[in-house]
Amino acid sequence: MYIRKKLKKRRSTFETKLYAVTQVIEFNRNKRLVSEEIGFSVNSVINWVKTFEQHGETGLQSKNPDLLSDDRIELERLRCFETKYYQQQEEIEILKKFQVFLKENENKSHMMP
Repeated sequence: MYIRKKLKKRRSTFETKLYAVTQVIEFNRNKRLVSEEIGFSVNSVINWVKTFEQHGETGLQSKNPDLLSDDRIELERLRCFETKYYQQQEEIEILKKFQVFLKENENKSHMMP
C-alpha cells in the first residue's frame, strides 16, 4: 500500500504578494527574478499578478481572514497530528515489509541441510 506523503505548504503574506506584484508591474522586473528573490515559484508570481489585475489589492488578501488566533492554533495542532499520523503509517508499512522479509529468510534457513 502506498502512503501519500503530505508536503508542507508555505503560506505567502499579503505584503510578499504585493511586493512581487509591484516589482513586476511598476518596475517592470522579470517575474522569474522576482520569484527567486522572494523564494516562491514563478507560477505563484504570475498568478498574483493576474489576480491583482483582475481584483486589485483585495484579491491578494488571505482567503481566511476571519480565522481567530485560537482557530489558527487548533488548525496548526491538527496539522501536527496529521504529520505524525502519516509518519507512523510509513513506519508501519516498513515494519510489515521487514516482517515478511524475516519470515522468508527463516523459511530458507530451515530448508537448508
